[in-house]
Amino acid sequence: MQRIFIASHRVEAYLLVHRLAHAGIKAHVFNEHMSSIVGDVPPEVALPQVWLDDDADRARADAVLGAYREERNRSGSFT
Repeated sequence: MQRIFIASHRVEAYLLVHRLAHAGIKAHVFNEHMSSIVGDVPPEVALPQVWLDDDADRARADAVLGAYREERNRSGSFT
């Protein structure tokens, strides 16, 4: 397993997990309920994280993540 994304909130993490699933890539969200401790620990520890189940999916996951980031920046979405 390896972390591929740190989300700003739980909804964003699950949006990416569902996009990955649509591409046939299994991933999980960790730290989805840890946002209340931001400030006590570094954000990268407390914010929701998306982790791949299989390291072999990394290249395909990076493509999905790249498309997600491009779409988010282009659309002016709320995330």
